[in-house]
Amino acid sequence: MFPLPKALFCSLVLFLALIPELAFAQACPVHSDSVEIRLRTPSSSVGATTRREHIRISQGLLEALCIDSNQIHSNGDNSPQVRVVITSDTNAGAPSNPKSTGLFTIVGVDTSSSARWVEIYTRRNSSDKNNGLLKLFPYLGNGGTLDATKVTAEVYSIAPHATSYVDYQFFWTRVQGTTTHYSNPNTSGQQFEEYLQLETSKELALLLPHGDNIETHLDEQIGRFEVGTNSHNLDANIWEGRGRWGNNETFRRWHITSSDFNPVSFPGLQDLFDAPDYASGRPFRWAVGLHGFTGRKLTTHPDSIPSSDQGGAYYGVILGGRSHADTKCYLAHRLQDSYLSRRDQVAITIIYHDSNNIRQTIEIPGIGGVIDDTDDLGGVDRENIANRLAPWSSGQMDRGAVQVELSQSLRFDEHFSAPHTSNPKSQLLERTISALAKGMGQLNSFPNGALGACAELKSRNNI
Repeated sequence: MFPLPKALFCSLVLFLALIPELAFAQACPVHSDSVEIRLRTPSSSVGATTRREHIRISQGLLEALCIDSNQIHSNGDNSPQVRVVITSDTNAGAPSNPKSTGLFTIVGVDTSSSARWVEIYTRRNSSDKNNGLLKLFPYLGNGGTLDATKVTAEVYSIAPHATSYVDYQFFWTRVQGTTTHYSNPNTSGQQFEEYLQLETSKELALLLPHGDNIETHLDEQIGRFEVGTNSHNLDANIWEGRGRWGNNETFRRWHITSSDFNPVSFPGLQDLFDAPDYASGRPFRWAVGLHGFTGRKLTTHPDSIPSSDQGGAYYGVILGGRSHADTKCYLAHRLQDSYLSRRDQVAITIIYHDSNNIRQTIEIPGIGGVIDDTDDLGGVDRENIANRLAPWSSGQMDRGAVQVELSQSLRFDEHFSAPHTSNPKSQLLERTISALAKGMGQLNSFPNGALGACAELKSRNNI
């Protein structure tokens, strides 16, 4: 037998050494079945979002799904998401075809357990509805118990059941391309999907993490936003996470807080993050995150609300994110101009960081006063996906991220005709989206035009 040439021998050794690693990579499934559900009692220090959205998993499940433990963070920021699907439930009152499902963020791993399980938070008390228990087992209501040994599940490492390329058009969405990822069949429309539109230009990314019925009436305005930006020659790259369920369960099952989203769990979002850097290690020049918050519900026509009726604004817009304060104040100007005679009805709060990195607000009252409880709605977390996609600096005017939060009453304004205008279809939500889109186009063309906008806004509103 002739000896192998040294170069060939080294190549063969290297190939053989790589075989286990190649086999491991090919063995990574999209999901793992026969997963146990375990329960975890929440402490008094764990907030509602954490109880509802965070889970701990076993080392065995981590390895089965090939999830990188280095990506898991105890506070949930930029940690992987998984979709838990109940495949069997023999508890009393459980539906015959469970298939109950929800999104969770991994915040911890039990490295000593080789079994496959997920651990969710139980109720803090009998009235606690912000927990993983009710996210997956809503039939329990405010009472009842759950024997977790009677439940089995599948866990998917890919959060959406489908990822599609789309072409967003005015007033509607049309699926233009083929489905790029399809992890499991749709179940009576009770699923979470993601939609992605990529443009050649990397000037702007529009993000709707909570589309469809998670935070209602936002995705209906995507086409309007595009028309507004296109009027200023600005193309929008768009990512939308769209969830639906019914029975008032959509938000609880599919909501993931914006700082938690990890692109590794969302193929479409990963494509957005993989875009070539625009500058400073960020893919885009601008990023806009569009969200909804509950706020104070409007149950009657605004013209009939007594002026003494306080307790928080009914129509409200919050402008946050890590962009320059004047950038957000400039957008506030555009909003107020678009509201015409309804300007005094809409409360606007601008949230920003000053030169000492201290959180500041500018509060403009509307019907009912200023917006209450904005502490968690500013989008100023460095891990917020909008702030991760666009470069930010307190001193830069020509780039950055803006998080927009719209109150429920503003989003549902179609129930009320616009007073003092000749066009009853010119509603607050439509005006808001058009003004934001055109404002972003103007900022992209001439960002220094926003210099001094906050001082002007305060003067204009006597603040």
